[in-house]
Amino acid sequence: FFLPKGEWIDEEGTVYQGQEQIKEVLKTYFEKFPGAKMTLDVESVRVVGPVAIEEGTRTMTGGKAGGTATIRYIAVYAKGEGGWR
Repeated sequence: FFLPKGEWIDEEGTVYQGQEQIKEVLKTYFEKFPGAKMTLDVESVRVVGPVAIEEGTRTMTGGKAGGTATIRYIAVYAKGEGGWR
């Protein structure tokens, strides 16, 4: 899903760079909290040239405290040969 040089900034401001680092942090999280689920509520998508900007809320359930956390997010996608990533 993430580009090889993609970047993910979590709600605490920690920056994860590169596809492998992002995959590893997500894998570790879901291994630590096996019942956790993540859902996205997309509110808008704007296409600006070769990129698309998506905004919405991300909801995590069953995570660190066993409860629910809803966090705003912005995702930027780039269109390449394999489609939008």
